[in-house]
Amino acid sequence: MPRPARRRGLAARSALILFVTLLLAPPVQGDAAPAIRYLGLQGGRAKLVIHRRSYVTLKIGELDQSGVKLLAVSKQAVVVRYQGTNYRYKKGSRSGKALPHTVAIEHNSNKMFLTRGTIDGVAVDFVVDTGASHVVISAAQARKLGLRYNRRHPIKVVTASRTETAYQVTIASVSVGGIYKNEVKALVTRGKFPTTVLLGMSFLGSLQMRQEGNRLVLTD
Repeated sequence: MPRPARRRGLAARSALILFVTLLLAPPVQGDAAPAIRYLGLQGGRAKLVIHRRSYVTLKIGELDQSGVKLLAVSKQAVVVRYQGTNYRYKKGSRSGKALPHTVAIEHNSNKMFLTRGTIDGVAVDFVVDTGASHVVISAAQARKLGLRYNRRHPIKVVTASRTETAYQVTIASVSVGGIYKNEVKALVTRGKFPTTVLLGMSFLGSLQMRQEGNRLVLTD
């Protein structure tokens, strides 16, 4: 059995180890939001201070060594994923807001599920279309969003009412509510149709979907 003096020594060493462990652990805020400060955009990348280290720059979809992944960025705010939860940080703020994993969308009088979301940080209207393999955007809408795509390789796509010529594009960030997805496959059709962006399975496919009365519930 250890002598009292040795027990005191063991206790002191244990306390020191615990102190060092706590000191080295990355700080968190509120409900486990990572300690992040968004400094602004730099060449299309987000300039961040993570866990009070020197700043890093991340592009959309990039994962930092600390486990922080950049999901979306604008001049005003960033959205990151950390330990399975999405957080939004306003520019200059050190406090992150946890975003919900679930979105409920009510259908309109035409039984269509319409919702507001973003494409590359720009607000757009979506209509949920589980019959569409991709997110589908008109050329007119794509121009407004500043999407670039290769027009040398058109493809034919069949819609509910017609056959359209379309072009493939990958969108860096698409969001609905607190649900964000990166590198989302999309199709850009010629002309003005569809007038509302179709939220297809390239976004919805990784989500859980269930209908509750007149609501469609999406869960990431």
